[in-house]
Amino acid sequence: MGRQGGFPEEARETADPTRLTRLSGITSHTAIHYVRAAHPGCFTIDPAQA
Repeated sequence: MGRQGGFPEEARETADPTRLTRLSGITSHTAIHYVRAAHPGCFTIDPAQA
């Protein structure tokens, strides 16, 4: 399993990209990507574009 192994699982546990960023050390852009994929209904707009 590569470096990305735990990110999708953690993203399913939390809908908070900030938490994912802090726990995993990934960029906010990457964290938002994983959280949006795991919780598509949580975002009514694209937070990366806001």
